[in-house]
Amino acid sequence: MARANGKLPKADLERIDQWVAKYIALRTRMKELEEYYDAYMKPYKEMKEQIAGHMLEILDNAGIESARTEQGTVYISPRSTASLSDPDAFMEFVAENNLYELMDRRANSVACREFAAERGQLPPGVKLNTVRTIGVRA
Repeated sequence: MARANGKLPKADLERIDQWVAKYIALRTRMKELEEYYDAYMKPYKEMKEQIAGHMLEILDNAGIESARTEQGTVYISPRSTASLSDPDAFMEFVAENNLYELMDRRANSVACREFAAERGQLPPGVKLNTVRTIGVRA
């Protein structure tokens, strides 16, 4: 395994330098294309949102959840999100009332990795996956 900031043979250094240049150029071009795409799509997304708002207003005014037309069916699809305004109060409530179903069941990867580093093992029931990626700075 290579050492951090280790010395590379000149041929390898030249080869990786070429890859870094290509990587940066590709990343830059991808960012440009994403920005172009976002700008291009903006009026379409806005128009779609306006149309959705009109249809929602019509359904609400009629007091109905859906409507079938010749072109298709429009329906209201409620989506809920939950956030914590007071995380400590929430955790205390969950623990006191044994209502753990109010929480998502997943381990915090950073905390589990630190736990394993300190204690030499993962908490019971945890599987930690680490994927090595490349970072490049110009």
